Amino acid sequence: MTRIQHDYKIINYQEGQIVFHEGHAYHGLFYIEEGKVKLYKCLSDGREQMIRIAGKEEFIGYASLFSYKKYKATAAVVENAAIAFIPRQDLLKILGSENNEDLF
Repeated sequence: MTRIQHDYKIINYQEGQIVFHEGHAYHGLFYIEEGKVKLYKCLSDGREQMIRIAGKEEFIGYASLFSYKKYKATAAVVENAAIAFIPRQDLLKILGSENNEDLF
């Protein structure tokens, strides 16, 4: 069992659910255990611009970790997913730790 699986609760999301919204305050990082998530930006005319599809064993929400205080995109579940949430303060502690090679 990885440290992510051990330390953080896995949340099950259904297709169509939003994991986080573009422009909302950044609270942490997400790790996809199973399923698929679409990352997209909303254009001024209301259309969506897809950035990418993230899947199993990928992180989402990391673009805002150091650079911004808000999420840069919206994440919507496109295939039922099991996702771990890692709070920002925990992530910063882990990154500052000398013994973090077993994180994943």
